[in-house]
Amino acid sequence: MPYGQGRTRGLGAHELGAHGAAVDQLVALGLPVVPGLTVPAGAAASLCDTATAEAAVDLVEQLSGRRIGDAARPLLLRLSASAPTEIAGLPPDLACLGVAPAHADDLCALIGRADALYEVWAATARVIAEYALDVPGALLDDALLDTPEPRARVEVLLSLAAEHGSQPFPEDPAQQLALAARALLARWESPRARRSRKAQRLPADLAVALHVQALRIGPADHSGYGTAVSRDPETGRLSPQGSFFRGVRRSAPPPHTGEPLHRLAGGTALLEHSLLTLERHLRAPVSVDFEVRDDEISLLAASAQARPPLRASVCLAADLARDGALGHEEAVQRVTPAQVQELLHPRLRLTGGEELLAMGLPASPGAATGAVVLSSEHALELAADGTRVVLVAAETTPADVPGMLASAAVLTGSGGIASHAAVVARGPASPRCAAPKDCAWTWPPGPCASGSGWSVRASRSRWTAVPAPCTRGR
Repeated sequence: MPYGQGRTRGLGAHELGAHGAAVDQLVALGLPVVPGLTVPAGAAASLCDTATAEAAVDLVEQLSGRRIGDAARPLLLRLSASAPTEIAGLPPDLACLGVAPAHADDLCALIGRADALYEVWAATARVIAEYALDVPGALLDDALLDTPEPRARVEVLLSLAAEHGSQPFPEDPAQQLALAARALLARWESPRARRSRKAQRLPADLAVALHVQALRIGPADHSGYGTAVSRDPETGRLSPQGSFFRGVRRSAPPPHTGEPLHRLAGGTALLEHSLLTLERHLRAPVSVDFEVRDDEISLLAASAQARPPLRASVCLAADLARDGALGHEEAVQRVTPAQVQELLHPRLRLTGGEELLAMGLPASPGAATGAVVLSSEHALELAADGTRVVLVAAETTPADVPGMLASAAVLTGSGGIASHAAVVARGPASPRCAAPKDCAWTWPPGPCASGSGWSVRASRSRWTAVPAPCTRGR
């Protein structure tokens, strides 16, 4: 059934899967979603039939206004599975369904990037070959071991399917979709998947729903996919933060290849509107997966952030109260005393180029920067001249208390959250980091050091310690 209709028929996550229920909710909120349909858990096996798959292909073509094989506005398909709740061990998404070898280069030329499809296509063909066409997995692994180039991997997989599989890899989109459904369900019933369900204390016969989505192909300058969160983690203000990737969506994009959201050709106005609508509905900072085609944004998935940044949660509570969505008493109750305490401490502003030297236990919260000193006496001398210092020691004793109180932060090589240094540092609310006992380093005095009792890190780089908003200007 098309996205949005399961909710109107009274179906929930048990039948539609977590993804299907979430997308139906997006449709009910009037938000743009990627065209697609859900095959309920009880009928998922029917998609393995070519006739049912052909009907699914026709429906997605109608919903998207495109046709598979159309040179001007081409369309491919993506198949995914979801359980009633968010769990680990689900089968991977299978994308690029409907592509044929004769047309793959034309699609890459339209996208404007060489081999744009082949990496995703190779991953899909690998799963279908093993779990639907019965090609031995060991044979596939051996053949692909020395074939790193994506185009060559696709050729090898198609050849192995023709030679060792139950049938050659088909070119018909409906047949490809039926095989993909068979592969996902077989993967879900594999011993590895059963062990995963057992480890998560899930029923062994837990069923999954299948989702067929339109994969609309377009030029890379105007198309892609990305992820975004609703609020700036540093300020807490409503401002989409995330990354945007060009090309065909894949489950795990290459690291460090994303672009900032402000480079979206169509801008972030629609994305910001969608995030604002979701925040008002879920009453929590949200994260979304989205797709851009022809400069238009469509949502792939959305959910409340599991562990939102502190400032994001506090600012959202204030915004909801100001807009009348929450009462003032309820808004205050959403902020815990521990969160208020955390807001009273400064934090580090990172740039990404810092050199990390040590990690340890968060013995006392906060953040500070200063020159390294190796003795309490030296800390007192420099502090008397107005120099901010970080006292670095293997451990501290009561004789070191004056120097500790004069230091902006304390870093020790041993101890824990109940050690002498931790107890003393928590009195004046000075940040203190205790390194694990097996951690040792050589750190000459003098160079600038930065540390954070929240992130439990120490660095030789000069970081900026941002004061708490309520203490600025005092």
